[in-house]
Order: sequence, then C-alpha cells, then structure tokens
Amino acid sequence: GKSISSRHFEAIGTRTCQILIEGDYNGILIAGEHYIPVKRDLSDIDRAIEMLRDEPLRRRIADAAFDLVATGHTYDHRVAGVLAALP
Repeated sequence: GKSISSRHFEAIGTRTCQILIEGDYNGILIAGEHYIPVKRDLSDIDRAIEMLRDEPLRRRIADAAFDLVATGHTYDHRVAGVLAALP
C-alpha cells in the first residue's frame, strides 16, 4: 500500500483535491472519499480526470479530506497521542 506523507497533508490543508494511486495511505485516506483514485498502470486516468473536472465532486472530496485531517490528524493530535503513550 501507499504511505501518507507531508505532501498529502499540505494539499489537504489547502483544500486541494488529489488524484492518487490507489492505496492504503496508513488507513487514513479512503479512495473516492478523500482522494480520486487511479490505478497504478494509469489505465483509468481518463476517468480520474473527468472526476476532477466535476467541480461539486472535487469540492466534496477536498472538503471531506480537510475535515478528516482537521478533526484528527493535526500536530496537536499527534503530540497528544505521543504523550498518552508515555508511562
């Protein structure tokens, strides 16, 4: 599967809809809900581009990703998780 990285969070933070290779992304991002998925061989890239051109869909995906990250994946959330794990 794919791993999530700062580049994903940067795009999400600016409410940018992403086209990403299908993957797990550490169990955080869900294909079709938080990003537009595309197969590794790009055989469905035309479909992904059409989805990206659909402004209401694009906005819905970008907003869903932003809401997910804002409610559970900020630095404050990460620090709180680390502190909670300490004895």
